[in-house]
Amino acid sequence: MSLNFPISLTGKRASSLAFGNYSRTYDLNYNDYTTMGDVLDDVFHAEDAKFTLALWQKGTASSSEYDVGTFIAKYSPDENYKNFTLFGRSNNNTVRFRFDAATGGGNAVFNTSVTCFSPTQWNHIAVEYDGTQPLPANRVKIYVNGVEDTGLITVRAHTNDVPIKNTNTELTLGATKSFNRESFFHLDGSLADVRVYDDNIGASAIAGIAEGIHYSSSLVGWWLTDSDDLLDHSANSNNGINANNSTFQNSISPNKNYGQSGQSSRGFSDANNYGSVSIRKSGTFPISGPQTWAAWVRYQDVAGIRDLFGQWNGDNNNRSIGFVKGSDNKIYFQVSSSGNTAVNTPSTTSMYINDWIHVAGVYEPSTSIKIYINGSLENTNTTNIPASLYNTNTRICIGSRNGSQYLHDGQICDCRIYDAALDATTISNLWSGTDYTTNLIGHWLGNSNSLRDMVGDNHIGAYFSTDGPLV
Repeated sequence: MSLNFPISLTGKRASSLAFGNYSRTYDLNYNDYTTMGDVLDDVFHAEDAKFTLALWQKGTASSSEYDVGTFIAKYSPDENYKNFTLFGRSNNNTVRFRFDAATGGGNAVFNTSVTCFSPTQWNHIAVEYDGTQPLPANRVKIYVNGVEDTGLITVRAHTNDVPIKNTNTELTLGATKSFNRESFFHLDGSLADVRVYDDNIGASAIAGIAEGIHYSSSLVGWWLTDSDDLLDHSANSNNGINANNSTFQNSISPNKNYGQSGQSSRGFSDANNYGSVSIRKSGTFPISGPQTWAAWVRYQDVAGIRDLFGQWNGDNNNRSIGFVKGSDNKIYFQVSSSGNTAVNTPSTTSMYINDWIHVAGVYEPSTSIKIYINGSLENTNTTNIPASLYNTNTRICIGSRNGSQYLHDGQICDCRIYDAALDATTISNLWSGTDYTTNLIGHWLGNSNSLRDMVGDNHIGAYFSTDGPLV
């Protein structure tokens, strides 16, 4: 069954993401999983074996009958084919690792003491298994987001000094698989950057991976990297095979590390006409002096003209300032002093479906307008820059032009207005995750369903028609 791959920006990551700068995630629903076949037996099952598993995960169990969502496993529900499995537990949002004894029966099960399995939050999980330890209870360490869980709970542990059971069970991602071809314990969520090392790589290397630093020594299996494939990107070529309808997506808004915004995004649809937001003005807001506008945006359809964020009603000659995606798939930052004619500057980067983009526009009266994409200055216009902006009565709109034209199709989040011309360093820091609130006069679409201005309650948003979903 074929995979539906979104188009990607070539050679440029979509955004500064938390999960190791990987802009592609492998999204799985009920019955989806990947199998690599019966591979890496010499790694997992050797006498005195040492190995490390590492991956990014987000999700929940796909069935209410079980509370298990599998990340990686060589494990079949058939009693004689249980090797090992790493999975999340929906009933308490923790992660568990289990391995079974090669002889003598029994198994060992370890559970994190912290919650780290969520349908809305990415977490990095690593497991070190040390088969040189005679007692199975001493063989396992689990790391959460680069830090060892020193409160690790030993649920049970057999006492046989033997390796992990070795059968011809397949190595799988997203589910466990039995020999009658059925699959069980499905993950309903996403995986990225799945790694297997044939050694204990240590706390420092694991912390580095969680921070996006590649570690190649002893790497013997590497799947779901920053590309739309199931290939093994280590030297071993144990490539995966897709089952059912798993897809590659960039389905989250950028996980910036500051406060109230950036963990969720607002959904917009042109076909169903939902999500577009109107923001009430009050007093002299917006202002006419130096200012910076910024937002995160992701397109699911890039055909035609799409309004993003601005105070811009072209039909009624009420143009002032804002962003629009042109039919050439560039984003334009534009200003007008007359309400009719406009001055603009386009991005050099084209917009593609499913890529998160941070956009910022800076207006300096009589001097310049600038556009930044993903923290980098892409274009500057210094010709005929107006000394002031048209004082229009048009409301600020997000995701449309006055609620009915040039509708956005995708997601938008973290929309900001500053009453100052932010410099390049501040905009780059804003893109990479450093919050900046000085001169912030308007801030919408954070993590909640609220449309309130997070700077204050003076500029409250409202939907033109139907609420856009929080995603």
